[in-house]
Amino acid sequence: MPTPRTERALTAEADIAEAEHQVAARTGTAAAQATAATAQAQAEAEAARTRAELQKTAAERQARAEADALESAEAAAARRDAAHAQEQAAEAELRTARLREEAARTTVEAEHREQEAERTATQRADRRRQQAQAEHQAAETELRTAQLREQAARIEATAQEREDYARLTPRERSERRVARLLLAATPAGQDTQLDAAPLATIQEELSVGRTTASELRTAALGLIQGGYRP
Repeated sequence: MPTPRTERALTAEADIAEAEHQVAARTGTAAAQATAATAQAQAEAEAARTRAELQKTAAERQARAEADALESAEAAAARRDAAHAQEQAAEAELRTARLREEAARTTVEAEHREQEAERTATQRADRRRQQAQAEHQAAETELRTAQLREQAARIEATAQEREDYARLTPRERSERRVARLLLAATPAGQDTQLDAAPLATIQEELSVGRTTASELRTAALGLIQGGYRP
């Protein structure tokens, strides 16, 4: 039968075993908890790292997008500026071309006016020259006519003196007068023709009828062909 001392020893051992068991249990629990906490901490750290990487990637993507957008905006602005500059240059070239065209048209019009003025002056000069030539020719014609009239008057006076001296009849005088008309109307070096003096001229000069004028002209041509010269 155990003694009280022995019972106390056994109780003490049981208590120690219980305490050791509890310590072990608590130690195991703490270790498990520590392991779980470590795993959780690692998981959270990994999640945080993943989120950080995702956030970093998103931030970089957003930064690139913003940079691209900024670059695109700047490029678009540059293109707009370039297009505006080209448009202004084109407008300037168009204005310059219009000014050149206007200047060329003005020059051409001035040249046309100058040419027209020159043509007008030339035409005036030509008209004055032609008028002067016509007046000169008219003066020469008048002079020749006067000279011919004077010559004809002298011939006529001489012929009348001869006729008076020869005591010709009025008919013979008329025939010779018509002969002188035919000779005066015949160009130098050519034979005298009957129609050199028109009957109307003979009628007017001698105040005779047409029949008498025709007879006188025929007789006058015969005198000329016979060698008559005043």
